[in-house]
Amino acid sequence: MNELLKRNNKITEAITSNIRDYFYGHQHKVRWYGKDSASFEPRISNRQDGIYLVSIFNIPMYIGQSALNIKQRITRWIKVLMGEEHNTEFHSLGNDLKKVSETYNINPQVFIDNATVSFLSLSELKDYFSHEVFPNQTLFGLENLTIKDFEDKDVLEYFEQVMMEKIGPVSNRNLNGFSQSKTSNTQEFNNALKELTKKVA
Repeated sequence: MNELLKRNNKITEAITSNIRDYFYGHQHKVRWYGKDSASFEPRISNRQDGIYLVSIFNIPMYIGQSALNIKQRITRWIKVLMGEEHNTEFHSLGNDLKKVSETYNINPQVFIDNATVSFLSLSELKDYFSHEVFPNQTLFGLENLTIKDFEDKDVLEYFEQVMMEKIGPVSNRNLNGFSQSKTSNTQEFNNALKELTKKVA
């Protein structure tokens, strides 16, 4: 992740708090129709770049980003869960839910029916830094950069990392240590599973 983007902890904290609140308040219902076929209510356009949060039972489960086709990325975990993924596809959330489904005899459709997705486009993310200047010392002196000077990949990776740290989704592996948020979310998901298994029994 670009060090200039995360240079100011105060800005990072304010931005991530705003995005977390936005994610929790703007959720899209997932509709799954089979392999490579899904929709969202409200609608999310296929060809968008940005970051997303998958929640199940209103518990943050996975944060990801895409530089091209956000819909394809968002639904990958469902394909893995339902055993409809391509040989090259992998998703930690899909694998986690598949194991849980098999271990506790829970219909995997239950997780899809109780899933929501929150999304912010790259252009919306850049707006958070629209008035920021990033001083950068070079061999030729000091230069002032703006968000437009950064690669899209760097911007997406920055937001993905800080949101993982802030929200603590259950199934992310990389850049998602054992924070208090992750511990709390994991416990909440385990409690939800206990309630599900009672109903199944």
